[in-house]
Amino acid sequence: MKRIFITLLLCAVVFELSAQTGSLLLIGGGSEKDTPNSWNQAAYSWAVSQSENKRVAIIAYGAADNWLPDYFINSCWASVATNFDISSATTANAQSTYDELITYDVIFLKGGDQYNYYNTYKDTKTAQAIAEVYQAGGVVCGTSAGLAVLGEVDFIARNGSAYPNEVLTNPQHPDITLANDFLPFLSGVITDSHFTRRARFPRLVAFINQWAQSHEEIVLGVGVDEMTAMGITPEGVGTVYGIGSVNVYHVAELAQLSLSAEQLSVEKMEVTQLLQGTSYNFYTQSVMTGYSNRYEPPVDEETGNYTVLMSGTDDLTRQSNFLSHFADAILADDQVLILTGSDLTLANEVETQLSNKGVLDVSIYSATPSTGESQTLTGKIESADAFVFVQNASDEFLPFLHDYDNGQLLEARLKRGP
Repeated sequence: MKRIFITLLLCAVVFELSAQTGSLLLIGGGSEKDTPNSWNQAAYSWAVSQSENKRVAIIAYGAADNWLPDYFINSCWASVATNFDISSATTANAQSTYDELITYDVIFLKGGDQYNYYNTYKDTKTAQAIAEVYQAGGVVCGTSAGLAVLGEVDFIARNGSAYPNEVLTNPQHPDITLANDFLPFLSGVITDSHFTRRARFPRLVAFINQWAQSHEEIVLGVGVDEMTAMGITPEGVGTVYGIGSVNVYHVAELAQLSLSAEQLSVEKMEVTQLLQGTSYNFYTQSVMTGYSNRYEPPVDEETGNYTVLMSGTDDLTRQSNFLSHFADAILADDQVLILTGSDLTLANEVETQLSNKGVLDVSIYSATPSTGESQTLTGKIESADAFVFVQNASDEFLPFLHDYDNGQLLEARLKRGP
Protein backbone atom coordinates (compact mmCIF):
# COMPACT_ATOMS: atom_id res chain seq x y z
CA MET A 1 0.00 0.00 0.00
CA LYS A 2 1.19 3.51 -0.73
CA ARG A 3 2.59 5.45 2.23
CA ILE A 4 1.72 9.12 2.09
CA PHE A 5 2.75 11.64 4.74
CA ILE A 6 0.65 14.72 5.42
CA THR A 7 1.79 16.98 8.27
CA LEU A 8 -0.45 19.77 9.52
CA LEU A 9 1.43 22.01 11.96
CA LEU A 10 1.27 25.49 13.36
CA CYS A 11 4.19 27.71 12.55
CA ALA A 12 5.21 31.24 13.35
CA VAL A 13 5.79 33.79 10.60
CA VAL A 14 6.42 37.51 10.56
CA PHE A 15 5.28 39.87 7.80
CA GLU A 16 6.62 43.37 7.63
CA LEU A 17 3.79 45.78 6.93
CA SER A 18 4.75 49.21 5.70
CA ALA A 19 3.98 52.01 8.10
CA GLN A 20 0.39 53.19 7.90
CA THR A 21 -0.57 56.84 7.99
CA GLY A 22 -4.34 56.32 8.03
CA SER A 23 -6.85 53.77 9.28
CA LEU A 24 -8.65 50.97 7.45
CA LEU A 25 -11.99 49.23 7.94
CA LEU A 26 -12.13 45.77 6.36
CA ILE A 27 -15.76 44.62 5.95
CA GLY A 28 -16.63 41.09 4.84
CA GLY A 29 -19.97 41.96 3.21
CA GLY A 30 -23.52 41.09 4.16
CA SER A 31 -26.53 43.32 4.66
CA GLU A 32 -26.15 46.29 6.96
CA LYS A 33 -28.78 46.74 9.68
CA ASP A 34 -30.24 49.97 11.00
CA THR A 35 -31.41 48.63 14.36
CA PRO A 36 -29.73 49.82 17.58
CA ASN A 37 -26.54 47.90 18.35
CA SER A 38 -26.55 46.20 14.94
CA TRP A 39 -23.35 44.46 13.83
CA ASN A 40 -22.29 47.40 11.65
CA GLN A 41 -23.00 50.31 14.00
CA ALA A 42 -19.92 49.94 16.18
CA ALA A 43 -17.64 49.34 13.19
CA TYR A 44 -18.94 52.21 11.08
CA SER A 45 -18.98 54.53 14.08
CA TRP A 46 -15.37 53.60 14.77
CA ALA A 47 -14.44 54.60 11.22
CA VAL A 48 -16.10 58.00 11.65
CA SER A 49 -14.49 58.52 15.05
CA GLN A 50 -10.99 58.05 13.55
CA SER A 51 -11.48 60.99 11.16
CA GLU A 52 -11.00 64.66 11.93
CA ASN A 53 -13.96 66.22 10.13
CA LYS A 54 -16.23 63.14 10.04
CA ARG A 55 -17.04 63.61 6.36
CA VAL A 56 -17.88 60.33 4.60
CA ALA A 57 -17.63 59.79 0.83
CA ILE A 58 -19.42 56.59 -0.29
CA ILE A 59 -18.11 55.42 -3.64
CA ALA A 60 -19.94 52.94 -5.86
CA TYR A 61 -19.72 51.82 -9.46
CA GLY A 62 -23.27 52.88 -10.29
CA ALA A 63 -26.06 54.78 -8.60
CA ALA A 64 -27.02 54.06 -4.98
CA ASP A 65 -29.90 55.05 -2.74
CA ASN A 66 -29.55 57.31 0.29
CA TRP A 67 -29.85 54.61 2.94
CA LEU A 68 -26.14 54.39 3.74
CA PRO A 69 -25.43 58.16 3.78
CA ASP A 70 -28.47 58.67 6.04
CA TYR A 71 -27.28 55.85 8.29
CA PHE A 72 -23.80 57.34 8.67
CA ILE A 73 -25.30 60.71 9.63
CA ASN A 74 -28.16 59.52 11.85
CA SER A 75 -26.50 56.55 13.59
CA CYS A 76 -22.72 56.92 13.26
CA TRP A 77 -22.23 60.65 13.94
CA ALA A 78 -20.93 61.63 10.51
CA SER A 79 -21.16 65.37 9.82
CA VAL A 80 -21.62 64.77 6.08
CA ALA A 81 -22.15 61.59 4.04
CA THR A 82 -22.43 61.66 0.25
CA ASN A 83 -22.89 59.06 -2.49
CA PHE A 84 -20.49 59.19 -5.44
CA ASP A 85 -21.45 57.35 -8.63
CA ILE A 86 -18.11 56.81 -10.35
CA SER A 87 -18.88 54.38 -13.13
CA SER A 88 -16.79 55.62 -16.03
CA ALA A 89 -13.14 56.34 -16.65
CA THR A 90 -14.06 59.90 -17.57
CA THR A 91 -15.68 60.52 -14.17
CA ALA A 92 -12.91 58.64 -12.36
CA ASN A 93 -10.24 60.80 -13.94
CA ALA A 94 -12.03 64.13 -13.74
CA GLN A 95 -10.33 66.90 -11.76
CA SER A 96 -13.73 67.81 -10.28
CA THR A 97 -14.06 64.29 -8.86
CA TYR A 98 -10.65 64.58 -7.23
CA ASP A 99 -11.42 68.04 -5.89
CA GLU A 100 -14.60 66.79 -4.22
CA LEU A 101 -13.21 63.54 -2.81
CA ILE A 102 -10.20 65.21 -1.27
CA THR A 103 -12.50 67.22 1.03
CA TYR A 104 -13.64 64.03 2.77
CA ASP A 105 -11.71 62.14 5.40
CA VAL A 106 -13.59 58.81 5.30
CA ILE A 107 -13.74 56.93 1.99
CA PHE A 108 -16.18 54.00 1.83
CA LEU A 109 -15.96 51.59 -1.14
CA LYS A 110 -19.19 49.64 -1.59
CA GLY A 111 -19.64 46.09 -2.85
CA GLY A 112 -20.23 44.95 -6.39
CA ASP A 113 -17.53 43.84 -8.81
CA GLN A 114 -13.97 44.66 -7.81
CA TYR A 115 -12.81 44.51 -11.43
CA ASN A 116 -14.93 47.58 -12.08
CA TYR A 117 -12.96 49.39 -9.37
CA TYR A 118 -9.61 48.12 -10.60
CA ASN A 119 -10.26 48.59 -14.32
CA THR A 120 -11.96 51.99 -14.02
CA TYR A 121 -10.11 53.68 -11.14
CA LYS A 122 -6.53 52.46 -11.60
CA ASP A 123 -4.12 55.34 -12.28
CA THR A 124 -6.90 57.93 -12.12
CA LYS A 125 -7.68 61.01 -10.06
CA THR A 126 -10.10 58.89 -8.02
CA ALA A 127 -7.37 56.46 -6.93
CA GLN A 128 -5.08 59.41 -6.23
CA ALA A 129 -7.71 61.05 -4.02
CA ILE A 130 -8.37 57.85 -2.05
CA ALA A 131 -4.63 57.36 -1.46
CA GLU A 132 -4.12 60.97 -0.40
CA VAL A 133 -7.04 60.91 2.05
CA TYR A 134 -5.45 57.84 3.65
CA GLN A 135 -1.96 59.32 3.67
CA ALA A 136 -3.32 62.45 5.35
CA GLY A 137 -4.58 60.33 8.27
CA GLY A 138 -8.06 59.59 6.95
CA VAL A 139 -9.97 56.31 6.93
CA VAL A 140 -10.55 53.99 3.97
CA CYS A 141 -13.33 51.40 4.29
CA GLY A 142 -14.29 48.60 1.92
CA THR A 143 -17.07 46.02 1.98
CA SER A 144 -17.13 42.89 -0.19
CA ALA A 145 -15.69 44.04 -3.56
CA GLY A 146 -14.53 47.20 -1.80
CA LEU A 147 -12.58 45.06 0.67
CA ALA A 148 -10.98 43.07 -2.16
CA VAL A 149 -8.94 46.07 -3.33
CA LEU A 150 -7.57 47.15 0.07
CA GLY A 151 -4.61 44.75 0.23
CA GLU A 152 -1.25 45.26 -1.40
CA VAL A 153 -2.13 42.23 -3.53
CA ASP A 154 -5.71 42.14 -4.81
CA PHE A 155 -7.91 39.46 -6.32
CA ILE A 156 -9.22 41.66 -9.14
CA ALA A 157 -11.67 39.12 -10.66
CA ARG A 158 -10.67 39.97 -14.21
CA ASN A 159 -12.27 36.70 -15.41
CA GLY A 160 -15.08 36.72 -12.86
CA SER A 161 -15.17 34.95 -9.52
CA ALA A 162 -12.85 32.06 -8.61
CA TYR A 163 -14.68 29.16 -6.96
CA PRO A 164 -13.15 27.20 -4.06
CA ASN A 165 -14.04 23.75 -5.41
CA GLU A 166 -12.31 24.55 -8.72
CA VAL A 167 -9.09 25.98 -7.28
CA LEU A 168 -8.72 22.98 -4.95
CA THR A 169 -7.99 20.80 -7.97
CA ASN A 170 -6.28 23.55 -9.97
CA PRO A 171 -4.37 26.12 -7.87
CA GLN A 172 -3.24 27.74 -11.13
CA HIS A 173 -6.84 28.20 -12.29
CA PRO A 174 -7.10 31.01 -14.87
CA ASP A 175 -9.86 32.67 -12.84
CA ILE A 176 -7.31 33.52 -10.12
CA THR A 177 -6.31 36.96 -11.37
CA LEU A 178 -4.10 38.91 -8.97
CA ALA A 179 -2.49 42.35 -9.13
CA ASN A 180 -0.46 44.64 -6.87
CA ASP A 181 -0.62 47.91 -8.79
CA PHE A 182 -3.76 49.55 -7.44
CA LEU A 183 -4.40 51.14 -4.02
CA PRO A 184 -1.28 51.16 -1.76
CA PHE A 185 -2.72 49.70 1.43
CA LEU A 186 -1.89 46.77 3.73
CA SER A 187 1.56 45.90 2.45
CA GLY A 188 2.15 42.14 2.31
CA VAL A 189 -1.56 41.28 2.61
CA ILE A 190 -4.30 39.87 0.37
CA THR A 191 -7.92 39.93 1.54
CA ASP A 192 -11.10 37.95 0.87
CA SER A 193 -14.73 38.50 1.86
CA HIS A 194 -17.90 36.43 2.53
CA PHE A 195 -15.34 34.03 3.93
CA THR A 196 -17.15 31.31 5.86
CA ARG A 197 -20.53 31.57 4.16
CA ARG A 198 -19.01 30.98 0.73
CA ALA A 199 -16.39 28.47 1.97
CA ARG A 200 -13.49 30.54 0.67
CA PHE A 201 -10.67 29.06 2.76
CA PRO A 202 -9.19 27.11 -0.19
CA ARG A 203 -9.60 30.13 -2.44
CA LEU A 204 -7.57 32.35 -0.12
CA VAL A 205 -4.87 29.68 0.19
CA ALA A 206 -4.83 29.40 -3.62
CA PHE A 207 -4.32 33.17 -3.85
CA ILE A 208 -1.36 32.94 -1.46
CA ASN A 209 0.03 29.95 -3.35
CA GLN A 210 -0.25 31.48 -6.82
CA TRP A 211 1.28 34.80 -5.77
CA ALA A 212 4.18 32.97 -4.12
CA GLN A 213 4.83 30.92 -7.25
CA SER A 214 4.65 33.85 -9.66
CA HIS A 215 6.48 36.43 -7.51
CA GLU A 216 8.49 34.35 -5.00
CA GLU A 217 6.83 36.39 -2.25
CA ILE A 218 4.57 35.19 0.55
CA VAL A 219 1.63 37.38 1.46
CA LEU A 220 -0.58 37.21 4.54
CA GLY A 221 -4.16 36.10 3.85
CA VAL A 222 -7.01 37.85 5.69
CA GLY A 223 -10.51 36.39 5.22
CA VAL A 224 -13.43 38.37 6.69
CA ASP A 225 -16.86 36.87 7.34
CA GLU A 226 -20.14 38.47 6.38
CA MET A 227 -21.58 40.94 8.92
CA THR A 228 -18.08 41.26 10.34
CA ALA A 229 -15.46 43.99 10.15
CA MET A 230 -11.96 44.77 11.36
CA GLY A 231 -10.79 48.30 12.09
CA ILE A 232 -7.01 48.72 11.70
CA THR A 233 -5.28 51.69 13.30
CA PRO A 234 -2.15 53.44 11.96
CA GLU A 235 -0.20 51.38 14.52
CA GLY A 236 -1.24 48.17 12.75
CA VAL A 237 -3.67 47.01 15.46
CA GLY A 238 -6.90 45.51 14.12
CA THR A 239 -10.03 45.03 16.23
CA VAL A 240 -12.94 42.80 15.19
CA TYR A 241 -16.58 43.91 15.15
CA GLY A 242 -19.66 41.89 14.25
CA ILE A 243 -21.08 38.40 14.46
CA GLY A 244 -18.52 36.36 12.52
CA SER A 245 -14.75 36.10 12.51
CA VAL A 246 -11.65 37.46 10.82
CA ASN A 247 -9.25 34.72 9.75
CA VAL A 248 -5.53 35.30 9.31
CA TYR A 249 -3.50 32.76 7.29
CA HIS A 250 0.30 32.60 7.57
CA VAL A 251 2.72 30.49 5.57
CA ALA A 252 6.32 30.75 6.76
CA GLU A 253 8.34 29.93 3.66
CA LEU A 254 7.97 29.18 -0.02
CA ALA A 255 8.98 25.53 0.41
CA GLN A 256 5.80 24.91 2.40
CA LEU A 257 3.59 25.68 -0.59
CA SER A 258 2.83 23.11 -3.28
CA LEU A 259 4.02 23.65 -6.84
CA SER A 260 1.53 21.10 -8.16
CA ALA A 261 -0.89 22.21 -10.85
CA GLU A 262 -3.30 19.41 -9.98
CA GLN A 263 -3.98 19.81 -6.27
CA LEU A 264 -3.83 22.61 -3.73
CA SER A 265 -1.78 21.63 -0.70
CA VAL A 266 0.22 23.36 2.02
CA GLU A 267 2.72 21.60 4.24
CA LYS A 268 2.55 24.02 7.18
CA MET A 269 0.26 26.91 7.96
CA GLU A 270 -0.79 28.97 10.96
CA VAL A 271 -4.43 30.05 11.16
CA THR A 272 -5.59 32.68 13.67
CA GLN A 273 -9.35 33.10 14.00
CA LEU A 274 -10.40 36.38 15.60
CA LEU A 275 -13.83 37.02 17.11
CA GLN A 276 -15.65 40.18 18.15
CA GLY A 277 -13.63 42.34 20.52
CA THR A 278 -10.34 40.64 19.72
CA SER A 279 -7.41 42.88 18.84
CA TYR A 280 -4.57 41.68 16.63
CA ASN A 281 -1.20 43.29 15.95
CA PHE A 282 -0.25 42.92 12.29
CA TYR A 283 3.37 43.93 12.99
CA THR A 284 4.03 41.30 15.66
CA GLN A 285 1.53 38.74 14.32
CA SER A 286 0.00 38.31 17.76
CA VAL A 287 -3.38 38.49 19.48
CA MET A 288 -3.37 41.42 21.88
CA THR A 289 -6.75 41.35 23.65
CA GLY A 290 -10.03 39.52 23.55
CA TYR A 291 -9.13 36.00 24.65
CA SER A 292 -9.41 36.14 28.43
CA ASN A 293 -9.97 32.40 28.93
CA ARG A 294 -7.25 30.35 27.31
CA TYR A 295 -7.47 26.59 26.89
CA GLU A 296 -4.42 24.49 26.16
CA PRO A 297 -5.53 21.11 24.76
CA PRO A 298 -3.57 18.05 25.81
CA VAL A 299 -0.95 16.86 23.34
CA ASP A 300 -1.82 13.50 21.80
CA GLU A 301 0.95 12.14 19.61
CA GLU A 302 0.33 9.68 16.81
CA THR A 303 2.72 7.44 14.93
CA GLY A 304 0.44 6.63 12.01
CA ASN A 305 1.53 7.06 8.39
CA TYR A 306 -1.67 7.84 6.53
CA THR A 307 -3.59 10.28 4.38
CA VAL A 308 -6.77 11.98 5.60
CA LEU A 309 -9.27 13.23 2.99
CA MET A 310 -12.18 15.40 4.14
CA SER A 311 -15.21 16.69 2.27
CA GLY A 312 -17.74 19.29 3.32
CA THR A 313 -20.78 17.91 1.50
CA ASP A 314 -22.87 14.74 1.17
CA ASP A 315 -23.77 15.62 -2.43
CA LEU A 316 -22.17 12.80 -4.42
CA THR A 317 -22.77 14.61 -7.71
CA ARG A 318 -19.97 16.94 -6.59
CA GLN A 319 -17.67 14.23 -5.22
CA SER A 320 -16.33 12.52 -8.35
CA ASN A 321 -12.86 14.09 -8.15
CA PHE A 322 -12.75 13.55 -4.40
CA LEU A 323 -13.54 9.83 -4.69
CA SER A 324 -11.17 9.45 -7.64
CA HIS A 325 -8.37 10.87 -5.49
CA PHE A 326 -9.25 8.34 -2.78
CA ALA A 327 -9.26 5.48 -5.31
CA ASP A 328 -5.89 6.55 -6.69
CA ALA A 329 -4.35 6.65 -3.21
CA ILE A 330 -4.92 2.97 -2.46
CA LEU A 331 -3.86 -0.30 -4.07
CA ALA A 332 -6.21 -2.48 -6.09
CA ASP A 333 -6.27 -5.26 -3.47
CA ASP A 334 -6.69 -3.00 -0.42
CA GLN A 335 -9.66 -3.68 1.84
CA VAL A 336 -11.92 -0.62 2.27
CA LEU A 337 -14.29 -0.35 5.24
CA ILE A 338 -17.17 2.13 4.99
CA LEU A 339 -18.52 3.10 8.41
CA THR A 340 -21.88 4.84 8.47
CA GLY A 341 -24.95 5.35 10.66
CA SER A 342 -28.20 3.40 10.82
CA ASP A 343 -29.22 4.44 7.29
CA LEU A 344 -27.01 2.69 4.73
CA THR A 345 -28.40 4.46 1.64
CA LEU A 346 -25.60 6.95 1.06
CA ALA A 347 -22.93 4.42 2.00
CA ASN A 348 -24.27 2.06 -0.69
CA GLU A 349 -24.07 4.87 -3.24
CA VAL A 350 -20.46 5.56 -2.23
CA GLU A 351 -19.65 1.85 -2.63
CA THR A 352 -21.09 1.91 -6.15
CA GLN A 353 -19.02 4.92 -7.14
CA LEU A 354 -15.84 3.42 -5.69
CA SER A 355 -16.52 0.17 -7.54
CA ASN A 356 -16.85 2.14 -10.78
CA LYS A 357 -13.44 3.65 -10.06
CA GLY A 358 -11.80 0.25 -9.60
CA VAL A 359 -12.06 -0.21 -5.82
CA LEU A 360 -13.37 -3.79 -5.50
CA ASP A 361 -12.99 -4.95 -1.88
CA VAL A 362 -15.47 -2.72 0.00
CA SER A 363 -17.49 -3.56 3.14
CA ILE A 364 -20.20 -1.45 4.78
CA TYR A 365 -21.02 -1.47 8.51
CA SER A 366 -23.00 0.76 10.82
CA ALA A 367 -20.78 2.36 13.47
CA THR A 368 -23.49 2.53 16.13
CA PRO A 369 -23.95 1.05 19.61
CA SER A 370 -25.66 -1.96 18.00
CA THR A 371 -22.35 -3.03 16.43
CA GLY A 372 -20.14 -1.88 19.29
CA GLU A 373 -19.26 -5.44 20.32
CA SER A 374 -19.71 -7.20 16.96
CA GLN A 375 -16.90 -9.70 16.41
CA THR A 376 -17.42 -9.54 12.65
CA LEU A 377 -16.86 -5.79 12.69
CA THR A 378 -13.83 -6.31 14.94
CA GLY A 379 -12.22 -8.41 12.24
CA LYS A 380 -13.07 -5.87 9.54
CA ILE A 381 -11.51 -3.01 11.53
CA GLU A 382 -8.33 -5.01 12.10
CA SER A 383 -7.91 -6.02 8.46
CA ALA A 384 -8.99 -2.80 6.70
CA ASP A 385 -6.41 -0.81 4.75
CA ALA A 386 -8.62 2.27 4.26
CA PHE A 387 -11.65 3.72 6.01
CA VAL A 388 -14.50 5.85 4.68
CA PHE A 389 -16.88 7.64 7.08
CA VAL A 390 -20.30 8.50 5.66
CA GLN A 391 -23.15 10.26 7.53
CA ASN A 392 -21.95 9.42 11.03
CA ALA A 393 -24.44 11.21 13.28
CA SER A 394 -22.88 12.29 16.57
CA ASP A 395 -25.65 10.79 18.73
CA GLU A 396 -24.78 7.34 17.35
CA PHE A 397 -21.11 7.55 16.46
CA LEU A 398 -19.71 9.16 19.63
CA PRO A 399 -21.19 6.53 22.00
CA PHE A 400 -19.88 3.84 19.63
CA LEU A 401 -16.41 5.42 19.67
CA HIS A 402 -16.12 5.99 23.41
CA ASP A 403 -18.22 3.30 25.09
CA TYR A 404 -17.64 0.12 23.07
CA ASP A 405 -14.70 -2.14 22.30
CA ASN A 406 -14.99 -1.71 18.54
CA GLY A 407 -14.97 2.08 18.87
CA GLN A 408 -11.80 2.00 20.95
CA LEU A 409 -10.24 -0.48 18.52
CA LEU A 410 -11.14 1.81 15.63
CA GLU A 411 -9.51 4.81 17.28
CA ALA A 412 -6.33 2.85 18.00
CA ARG A 413 -6.31 1.40 14.49
CA LEU A 414 -6.60 4.83 12.85
CA LYS A 415 -3.80 6.29 14.96
CA ARG A 416 -1.56 3.34 14.19
CA GLY A 417 -1.92 3.66 10.44
CA PRO A 418 -1.23 0.84 7.94
